[in-house]
Amino acid sequence: MGKLTSSKIETIIRIIEEMGSGVLKVSDFPFSREFLKKAFFRLNNQGCWIEIKKDVVLIHRLPGVISFRNMDMENFEYFNKILLFNEIKSTNTLAMELGKKASHNIVILAESQSSGRGRRGNKWFSPPGGLWFSLLLKKFNIGLEELYSLNIITVNSIIRVLDSLFDLQCSCKWPNDVLIGGKKIAGTLVEAEVSGEEPLFTVIGVGLNSNIRKFYHDLNGTSIALETKKSCDNNQLFEAL
Repeated sequence: MGKLTSSKIETIIRIIEEMGSGVLKVSDFPFSREFLKKAFFRLNNQGCWIEIKKDVVLIHRLPGVISFRNMDMENFEYFNKILLFNEIKSTNTLAMELGKKASHNIVILAESQSSGRGRRGNKWFSPPGGLWFSLLLKKFNIGLEELYSLNIITVNSIIRVLDSLFDLQCSCKWPNDVLIGGKKIAGTLVEAEVSGEEPLFTVIGVGLNSNIRKFYHDLNGTSIALETKKSCDNNQLFEAL
């Protein structure tokens, strides 16, 4: 099949994401078995985990999900611990639970959420490939009246990063949605445990449709992959945010 080019890698990634399964056949790809082995070797060096066994392709870790293999941990010195899950009900729910007993700041990331949620308990579609995380802030001086501004700061940060990295022109649907052409690409959820007039701790949740290529029919969503026609590096995206 010739040289292993970026366009051929993109074709392989697109097939994997569109099939939406952890088990595929070699015949699902327009490439030879030997070519696929070379392509998967390159993808595995970039944080994926894909195997070929006889005529079966096993997808253990999808392209675009978070891996700390190449992440510069100095960027997260403000946080004492980073927790990474393959799947979790909700990063914000866990952060709120941990906030009641933790004494330090924590980052919680998930490759997928089974019960991701937004404002007023609205469900957030959170399959593998997106960027789903929450920041638990224990050591954070902020008053109740400033909690709303945290949400605004987070939304504006997402808009700036998407413009800077991908040249995507986003708008904000206040108070917590980021849109492209009227379709939602990201959302935030700021919560706090309050005692009197002081937050005991604050949680900032972010859901970003990075490498998602299919949405349910009733979801008016888009993603970085759909808007740019290529997958993005969730490591780079998370660090930028």
